[in-house]
Amino acid sequence: MRALLSPCHPLQLVLGLLLWSLWFVLIYGGLSVLCAFAAPPATQGQWTLANLLLGASALPLFAFSGWLALRGWRAASNIEQSSARRFVALTGAGIHVIGMLATLFVALPLLILPPCV
Repeated sequence: MRALLSPCHPLQLVLGLLLWSLWFVLIYGGLSVLCAFAAPPATQGQWTLANLLLGASALPLFAFSGWLALRGWRAASNIEQSSARRFVALTGAGIHVIGMLATLFVALPLLILPPCV
């Protein structure tokens, strides 16, 4: 199990976007169910409990993706230049950064839009 979590394991090449996509499906699936059964009033604007919970769910994913990216970057700096392990660590770190940016991109509208528009 420890080898699977290594920054040089090929799993890192898909883990960043896999985590983001699972989060995306969960928050928008949950939001769809909420809007179908107990939609907050549109007059309340963007400051609703639903937006607060969705925004709060983005923070741990953003931080975890950042930690994984930093860990991959540091691991790559300790590996010889032409190694496949270095490639996996650097590419995995880049994919985790893309996952961070995707999380931010999806979470930012929560500050502007009401949840059930």
